[in-house]
Amino acid sequence: MYKGISFFIIIISILFSSKKSADFCQNDDKILWSSSRKLKWEDYKGVPDTINSNAEASTYSEIEVVDSYFEDGIPKYVIQCNFVKSKSWTKSFDNYTLLHEQLHFDIYELFTRKIRKSIDSLNLLKIQKQDTYKNIFENYQKKCNDYNDLYDSQVYFDSIKQKLWIEKISKELNELKKHE
Repeated sequence: MYKGISFFIIIISILFSSKKSADFCQNDDKILWSSSRKLKWEDYKGVPDTINSNAEASTYSEIEVVDSYFEDGIPKYVIQCNFVKSKSWTKSFDNYTLLHEQLHFDIYELFTRKIRKSIDSLNLLKIQKQDTYKNIFENYQKKCNDYNDLYDSQVYFDSIKQKLWIEKISKELNELKKHE
């Protein structure tokens, strides 16, 4: 369960680097978001927070810039959404909770696509100022955190609302399929 802790990480040092990096493969601690790969309880390798949280599980996701470069003076970014195993934990192993946690990961992918779409728009306008791109990330970081909070507040142990959110996020992801 997402409890207001910021799980949205952007690697600014990569974002503002003009050095092109070819190394954007996954490591063993991360799972790249994929419509064909759903989370499993075995993916949760972190230690449960029994002191600061009464949640049954916590999904740690990040939106990461894995490559950045310039093309004709225009900044280009390769962005991906990851689940981080070592920072995600569970005290429960029921299907309902896993479904709930999967949707948090899906919400991060949704905002990853929104960032990609915005960056594509800036690229089409030939915007060169990196601060403009940085503002996109900061804006969507807040929106992603707020959306996760809203999701938790509306769905908490309500299977009907959970189903409605699954449908809603699925529809939104589909609308942004071009930016997967």
